[in-house]
Amino acid sequence: MIKVSIKSIRRVTVYAIDTKKYSDKEAKETLLNDGQSIEVQYPKSLYLSIVTAATVEPGYFDISYQYVDRDPEEVYSSLTKEEKETYEKEYICK
Repeated sequence: MIKVSIKSIRRVTVYAIDTKKYSDKEAKETLLNDGQSIEVQYPKSLYLSIVTAATVEPGYFDISYQYVDRDPEEVYSSLTKEEKETYEKEYICK
């Protein structure tokens, strides 16, 4: 599991995109504000975009993240049939 928390932002916009792979058309985009957080479970990935306007005053952000590793067998056994097929196709070298 990956958890990202927004502690404080000023003059920036933070987008979090969670997806199984970068090119997935069904990626979920979330706009994060002060005090909000997002968690994603393996095998999903989390991408952050931090955007600020071109102004004289700089943007500021304070973001923390937490990664909790899990036993691979536990993760695999909790996947649906479709997720297992995707995992085997995308992540296991044959």
